[in-house]
Amino acid sequence: MLCVLVDAGAGASHSFDADIDFLNPPNDLSLGEVTGVAVNSKKQIFVV
Repeated sequence: MLCVLVDAGAGASHSFDADIDFLNPPNDLSLGEVTGVAVNSKKQIFVV
């Protein structure tokens, strides 16, 4: 068994801007809690 410890504080700081209007589901659909998000090679987004 191989165990690797990584210090999360040693990496570079990342910043981003969120686009809250990026994913607009239909008005009668509520996403609720999301288990996972994936993107395929065609840049299609899947929300589970």
